[in-house]
Formats: sequence, C-alpha cells, structure tokens
Amino acid sequence: MAGKWKLSIIWFLAEHEVMRFNELKAAFEDPTLTQKMLTQHLKDLQQDQLITRTAYSTVPPKVEYRLSDLGQSFIPVMRQMEAWGKTYQQAID
Repeated sequence: MAGKWKLSIIWFLAEHEVMRFNELKAAFEDPTLTQKMLTQHLKDLQQDQLITRTAYSTVPPKVEYRLSDLGQSFIPVMRQMEAWGKTYQQAID
C-alpha cells in the first residue's frame, strides 16, 4: 500500500463512511495534495479492492467513495497502529 496519502484516505473513509471527492480533498487541508495525486490514489485503492466508487447519473455528476469489506477489515489494524503510536509518543515525551 505504497503512497503518501493512501492510509489517510482509508482513515477518513473509516471515520466518515461515505465521502465525495471534494470532501476527501478538503479533509486533508494540505495544498501539496493535488487533484491528480488524489485521483490516482483513489484509483489505486479501488484496484486493490480496498474502496468502492459509486457514480450517479445526476447533473452535476456525483461520485461517492466508501470502504469495501476488505477495506473495513483493515480498520482494526489501523486502530492498533494508532494505539501503538500514542503509547510510543508518551514513552518519548
């Protein structure tokens, strides 16, 4: 799962369940994340079957992203990593 933003995308989708492209982009609050990079990471995560993309035939077009079942199965791992990070941070403070 190489890619600077992929874990964060999964984290945001775990926290919000369903997000649209611009909501994901805004969640990062980081100008170094370009639209092209976010699009590529979303495509990669979709190919890896960690997220699903649902496009609606509306005007304007509407696309939603959510975690797949496989992506959901990764959430406990991320929670463990978060807990370890907090413990580690306390140990070095």
